[in-house]
Amino acid sequence: MNIALCDIRRLVEVQQHPRSSSAVVDDIIAEQLERIRQTQRELAKQDASLSSLVACDTHHVRDCCILKRLKEDDCSANLGVEL
Repeated sequence: MNIALCDIRRLVEVQQHPRSSSAVVDDIIAEQLERIRQTQRELAKQDASLSSLVACDTHHVRDCCILKRLKEDDCSANLGVEL
């Protein structure tokens, strides 16, 4: 579930007070759900971006859409690589 250690500690602590409100538990889970949903949105954007690059139908490196896109985005400079 990839819940942060501090949140796990909070969940364990809440269990020590069985008559207390479970609102803290609900809040922790709601926060976790939002993190998951944000990750899903980011992954969907990456998926769409990569899918559009894969759709490029070339057979030679000189015509490769992926490498051209990297050069346009100047990603290679950030990696210290010359394309």
